[in-house]
Amino acid sequence: MTLGDAALWALGAYLLMLVGVAEAARRARSDGSPADHFLANRDLGVFVLLLTLYATAYSGNSLLGYPGEAYEHGFVWIQSTGFMMAVIVGFHILAPRLRTVAVERGFVTPGDWVRHRFGDEPGGRELRIAVAVLMTWALANYLLAQLQAMGALTETLTERRIPHAAGVVGLASMILFYETLGGMRAVAWTDAAQGILMLVGLATLLG
Repeated sequence: MTLGDAALWALGAYLLMLVGVAEAARRARSDGSPADHFLANRDLGVFVLLLTLYATAYSGNSLLGYPGEAYEHGFVWIQSTGFMMAVIVGFHILAPRLRTVAVERGFVTPGDWVRHRFGDEPGGRELRIAVAVLMTWALANYLLAQLQAMGALTETLTERRIPHAAGVVGLASMILFYETLGGMRAVAWTDAAQGILMLVGLATLLG
């Protein structure tokens, strides 16, 4: 069996696992509220939250993009790993204080915080819209990097049996499927599974 054949079997098994996780997340829903869909009813637990943050922060860009750029451009890109770690530190500084207010007032999105803080002041609505646009713009670059990584991985591992574009469209469609079906709970559970796979792979490389 060639590497391409093994990759196809592994990819198929992985996609089936994602379908199973999405269905399990759908059945675990407590209701159809926005809080349940977007925040998994705030009951994911520390272990799943840790893995989903890990898999989100350190994925296609850190496993593929940064090493390639560091190989080509040198130390200046190695520093980017530290910048990524600084983002997580920033989360831990801000999130506990924000979470207290969010739980008390039932926030679902970052816009709810802006509404709470500036809603009655002049320009509050415009500020909410601006924050949403800026967050979408900032995250679009990150999203495109993940799509590029998915296409590159599928094309390389399957020895071009799955072209780059087909890998991007197929895996992006799968992401839309399980996010729509199971909401944040499906995202967090699949991230947890991916985080474990990443840790196993990194430990294997270290060995």
